[in-house]
Order: sequence, then C-alpha cells, then structure tokens
Amino acid sequence: MKQTLLKSLAFALVTSFCVSSASAQATSTKIVAFDLGKVFGDYYKVTEYSDLLKHVLENAQGDLKKDLEELRKLTDDINELAGKINKASENKTPDAEKAEMLNKYNQMVADARLKQDNYQQKLNNSQKRIDEAQTALRDQAVREINTAAANIAKDKKADLLVLDRNTVVFGENVRPTEITDEVIAALNKDKPKKSATTAAPSLLK
Repeated sequence: MKQTLLKSLAFALVTSFCVSSASAQATSTKIVAFDLGKVFGDYYKVTEYSDLLKHVLENAQGDLKKDLEELRKLTDDINELAGKINKASENKTPDAEKAEMLNKYNQMVADARLKQDNYQQKLNNSQKRIDEAQTALRDQAVREINTAAANIAKDKKADLLVLDRNTVVFGENVRPTEITDEVIAALNKDKPKKSATTAAPSLLK
C-alpha cells in the first residue's frame, strides 16, 4: 500500500516553492531539496494512511467474496438442475413434473442474472471507493509534506524547493541545500508513542 501511495504522491506533489524575483540568477538563487522517497518512508502517518487504505480494500473484498460465493453456488445448483431436466426428458417423468422443474430452472437463471448484475455494480462501486480513498489519502499526505517542506524553505529564505538535489536549475548544475532530515523531523514531531490507525477517519467515510 505504501508503494501505491508513493507512486501517486510523486505525481501529485507540487515541487516548485517560489522564486522571489523574476530576474533571479542561478548564482543568487537559494535552492533547497528533499528526498521524497525517504520522507515518505519515514513519515509515521504514511503507515497509518496505508493501513486505512488496506482496511478499505479488505472490507470491499470481504463483501464481494460473499456475493461471489452465493453466485457460484447458485450456478452449481442451476447446472445440477439442468442435468436432472435432461434425464427427465430421457425417461418417463410426468410432464407436470418436468414443467415444474423447467419453471424452477428458468427462475434460478433469472435470479443468477440479477445477482451477476448486482455483483458487477458492487465491484464497480468498490473500485470507485478504493480509488477515492487512495486519492484522499494521497492528497492528505501531499498537503502535510508540502506544508512541512515549504515552512522549512521559508525559514531558510529559499527561492526554490525541489525534490531532486541534482536538479538542473536555469541551465546550471546548482547543488541545493539538503533538508530531508529536517522535513522528516518536522512531520514526526507530534508522533505518538504508539501510532494509532485513526489519523484520517473522515477521509474514508
């Protein structure tokens, strides 16, 4: 789950901080950078968010598993009844009994089609909910990491905040000041002794 959030976060994170002057030159621009992968791996709330996403996924899978088992059982019952109908056609089973079996078969087929439609709808809804939860958790992490990094950049009076310390700025290879550890420390300063997976319950309602 962490990898899933990390891939989404890497695309969503706003890497630019600000440029104090439109005429800023490479030699006078102060740049700070942090390692997103390391921050993501060390930020305690990412584990909480990953657990929350896992919880959503497990709940969705549990509901779908029950429906799928019922659908499979109904399919088996239909196949079993179809076999009985075929045998009834080969022997001297009374017409009334065969008609009753056929009516039951048709009703079971109709029920199976309805269950199949309901299952597909639940599957689509579950996938949508998972996607929404992932987006909400990703955006929450983006806001928190951005805020921490931006505050540190402001304190250092930086002109630009980047993710990669080897980023080429204004055509020159300028080595930014590394702030990864400071970002991690800022994010984890309120870390509880025992992390509880209730960091963002409102995101999953």
